[in-house]
Amino acid sequence: MRRYELSDTQWDQIEDLFPSSPHSRGRPRREDRLLLHAIFWILCSGAAWRDLPEQYGPWQTAYDRFRQWKQERLFDQILERLHIQLDEEGLINYATWMMDATIIHASKAAAGARKKKNDAVADQALGRSRGGFTTKLHLVCDQQGIPLAMCVTAGQVQEATQVEALMTQIHLPQRRGRPRCRPQHIIADKGYDAQWIRQYLRRRGIRPEIPNRATPTGRQRRQRGPRPRYDRTLYKQRNVIERLFGWLKEHRRIATRFEKKTSHFMAMIKLACIRRGFQSYFSDTP
Repeated sequence: MRRYELSDTQWDQIEDLFPSSPHSRGRPRREDRLLLHAIFWILCSGAAWRDLPEQYGPWQTAYDRFRQWKQERLFDQILERLHIQLDEEGLINYATWMMDATIIHASKAAAGARKKKNDAVADQALGRSRGGFTTKLHLVCDQQGIPLAMCVTAGQVQEATQVEALMTQIHLPQRRGRPRCRPQHIIADKGYDAQWIRQYLRRRGIRPEIPNRATPTGRQRRQRGPRPRYDRTLYKQRNVIERLFGWLKEHRRIATRFEKKTSHFMAMIKLACIRRGFQSYFSDTP
């Protein structure tokens, strides 16, 4: 079995989520598992769809199935199930979560997405930053490096602007009671050093562990009283999310963005997070 393919045990966990195909008199439908492995091959190799190996069948079939599953929000359903399973096994840590963002370089092939008629200018999360033509991936993970929420913006967007968008995504279902959506601590770097962020987190019962900028701006200096304190020992655990970003970028389709549409690129990120979930749940996953 190749490293990007699912074992029988892993496939059994999600097989029922795939839509059943109606009986037809035409050609037999390609197996969902085979086409999922084809999509994983594209994700890991970074190759173009047209370069898909023949063992997976026609590349157009794999691409059409990828679009179909994206539109049906299948990848979100798989992630939700994995989160439930991880939570039931006690593998999701609710004491400390990490928040950060990383720059992803975009290929020139990512530009030029078609726009629908009578539609406003679509935001495809592409922009110009110091790194050039880029997209920025914003992420929240737990202390074990399990991705819990993600979103993408243009590369020049400041990461602090996406705090609420990330936190409102998190709803981890429980067998009893309401879904859990907050930890005890949030660790973030100096890019999140803002009074409104600390207030927002404290209103939600979360203690922010965010260091202060060395040289605050004049406006910040006037607004500030004593510098907020943070747990320096706990802050050292922030390397967990840095390692997670490094692991995600081992998938070449994420290390460099080729997708023109944001929804397609987000689907690729979710597929990588699905692999991360399987890696955390099954000890035999490579």
